[in-house]
Amino acid sequence: METVIPVLADKEEKEVQEALKATQKIVVELSWSAIDNSLAETVTQEEKQLLKDAYSEKIKTANWDKQADVLRLRYKDINWEKASKKLAGVIADFKVDSIYKEYKNVTQALYGYKKQLEQDSSCQKKKLQQLPI
Repeated sequence: METVIPVLADKEEKEVQEALKATQKIVVELSWSAIDNSLAETVTQEEKQLLKDAYSEKIKTANWDKQADVLRLRYKDINWEKASKKLAGVIADFKVDSIYKEYKNVTQALYGYKKQLEQDSSCQKKKLQQLPI
């Protein structure tokens, strides 16, 4: 016996599509986090971003129609307001984490620049002191 997938109203179908889109983002972020940790310092940040973009595109090509059909079949059983809030909360957490990581990277870079400036300044002072005046 074949399952008949219900046709949803526009508003309902929009909720299904938004839930799928949020789920895709969550899948990419969670799985990428594990990949990123395994890469550690073996590749540059630019290479990591290229890999993440390629990985994200690969995830998007997965068969999400099956998941959409499951949501359509169970539409009436899902508390869409609660589900939407949960998905949005998880995505917001990922954004905060991303901002934190970027802040940490920038802070580390600035600290490195500061150390380099201090070394350069120290060398300049020594050179100036060696000048006969």
